[in-house]
Amino acid sequence: MGHTFAMAAYRLYFNPACSKCRTARSLLDERDIDYELVPYLESPPAREELVELARLVGGDEERGSTLLLREKDVPEGSAITTSHQRLDLLVSEPRLLERPILRDANRAIVARPPELVIEFVQST
Repeated sequence: MGHTFAMAAYRLYFNPACSKCRTARSLLDERDIDYELVPYLESPPAREELVELARLVGGDEERGSTLLLREKDVPEGSAITTSHQRLDLLVSEPRLLERPILRDANRAIVARPPELVIEFVQST
């Protein structure tokens, strides 16, 4: 299970309109950290990738899917209560993905605040 990272040690899920994403990117660039930029609105992650991200960021799919979903942007009155529903929503509406997310082959974090990317990289 898992993706291999042949080119870059890290993968940054990135939305250019998000100031936190831009800050995380700058922090990585300033330190010459090798990473792959994933413009997830242009190339949305497949469900399998979201399941893996959920497990990496939260320890399990249920907790992780909660961390990945921007609850405040979910339409009012939506009955989203299970990891399956949260992941389905993220597949259909990638703009609802919490960001920025930094991952390596074995771990992932939602970098809020963006300075968490530095701690993440240093703890490798």
